[in-house]
Formats: sequence, structure tokens, C-alpha cells
Amino acid sequence: FQDTFARLSAVYTRKGAAAELARLLERQLDVVEDTGERVDVQVERARMLLRVGDRDAARVCLEAALDDAPEHLSALAAFADLAHLQQDWTAAEQAWIRLAVVLPSPPEQREVYLRLGELYAGPLANLPRAELAMDRLVAIYQKMGDTNRAVEMLGELVARAPDPVRRRDRIHQLAALLEAGGDLRRAEQALDHARKELPGDVLALRALAEFYVRHNQRAAVQVLLDRAAADTRRAFAAGRFSASLFEMLGTCFELRGKRDPAHVVSATLSAFEGRPAHLRGADAKAADKRLDELLAPELLAPAFRALLARTGDALDQA
Repeated sequence: FQDTFARLSAVYTRKGAAAELARLLERQLDVVEDTGERVDVQVERARMLLRVGDRDAARVCLEAALDDAPEHLSALAAFADLAHLQQDWTAAEQAWIRLAVVLPSPPEQREVYLRLGELYAGPLANLPRAELAMDRLVAIYQKMGDTNRAVEMLGELVARAPDPVRRRDRIHQLAALLEAGGDLRRAEQALDHARKELPGDVLALRALAEFYVRHNQRAAVQVLLDRAAADTRRAFAAGRFSASLFEMLGTCFELRGKRDPAHVVSATLSAFEGRPAHLRGADAKAADKRLDELLAPELLAPAFRALLARTGDALDQA
């Protein structure tokens, strides 16, 4: 029978007789016992049925094949394509997800994640999953050594970022990829762009400063930190007090290697937020005029400081 089947199969294939070949494959299923061989026959029969336009029968074949071999690559790929053709988006999604897990090579995985990304950005309208698919594509391009495509994909993720903080994180990811690829100029530009978009953001400042440190650009570090500290002091002088300003000033000290001032700023922030701090204050000496230049902001006038000196105990008990 096998010899007869092989000859008939060759004849039908040569003539393009898909319907006859599908019927021949159906008869072959009656005598094939090996599971792997049965799955291959089901997949081939599904292909012939698709050629004659019988999508429903082809789907039945592929579902039977996947029941016997859930990780069969050809069956999964054919089923996903058919489900997509039938606009059964959820079935296509699940098949492509399973296929992405079992495919052995990054180029093959890339194609699957491209299809998934299109599905999430289109019919399924699931932007978080679309972002995950694009993240996987970035990782795959990196494995393939295709830095340009990885950078391009990350650029799309930056553009799609839903909020400034997420955008900052994506820009930092992009900068790290550019830096690893040796494109230091574009990496610096990306980090500087993130810093300018969020001038009061500590992580944006730290990322740019640490980049300069890694590449021995000491002068650039000093200029960056001087400007950030000056901006913060101007905000304090104008009477603006916020946790973010204290965090920025503390980070400037920390990045300069000045631990004691950073500790003082941290303790001040704790006091500002009503949290305990492990730093002893000036106590009653805080009212000493000789310490005004060090301890008293300009907005605390001499008369107000004198009031604090006389009523400090009462205020502590209030």
C-alpha cells in the first residue's frame, strides 16, 4: 500500500490535484498507526483541503493533529495561520504563543512575535500585550546581533510610552542598548533628552551622571551636578519645599561622593515628611545667630527665629 500511495501521491502532486490528494491522505489515515506519522498526514491533508477551499475540514485535521502532538511545529503554524484567516483572533493568539515557546531559533521566533504584535495592536486591541511582544522582539534582535533593528523597535516603544515615567524608563533602556553597541554619542543624547523632559527626576539625573562617570567625563559630571544643585537651591530660596527637591539635592551630594551632606539632606527630608531620622539636630543652638548662615533659610526672618527660641518647648509639647 505504501508503494501505491507514494506513486498516487506523486501523480496527484504533479497534476495539482489537491482534492484527490486530500482523499488519498484520508484513506492513508485508516492504516497509519504511528502517532508522528499520523500527525504529518493530518497536516498535509489540511494543506490540501485549504487549497480546495475547505477551511472547516482543514481545521478539523489540524485540531486532531494538535490533540496528538500539541507542540508539533508545522501543525501549530498551520493552525495559527488558518485561525487568523478565519478571524478567530483568540485561537490564533494562543497558537502563536505556543509556537513561540517551542521554536528553536531567534529568526523563527521573530516572525511569530511580529505576528503577535500585529494581532495585539489590531484586532485584539491589547496594548500591554503588544508592548510585551515588542519587548521580546528587542531581546530576539539582540540575540541575533541585529542592534539596528533592536534600536528601531525600542524607538517605537519610546513613542508608545503611556506616561512620562514609562517614557523615561524606555529611553534609559534605549540608551543602554546604544552604549553597549558603542554608539556613545546617541546614548548620551538619549539620556540628556530624558533629563530635559523630566528636569526634577532623580533617576534621570543619576542615569546621565553615571554615564559620564563610566566614560571618564568628569567635567561633564561637575557641570551637570552644579546646574542641578543650583536649580534646587533657587527653588528653596523661592520658598518652594517639596520632597522631590530634597531628593534631588541629596542625590547631587551623593554623586559627588559627599556622604555627610547627603545624610543631612536625607534627615531633613525625613523631618519634612514627619518620619524619624537618625541624625541629631542642633537643638537649642538652632536659634543662635552665629549659625544663621548655616541653618536658617532666608524666609525665616530674625523676628520669627526669636519667637521660635522663646516658644520652642511649648511648640514641642503642642
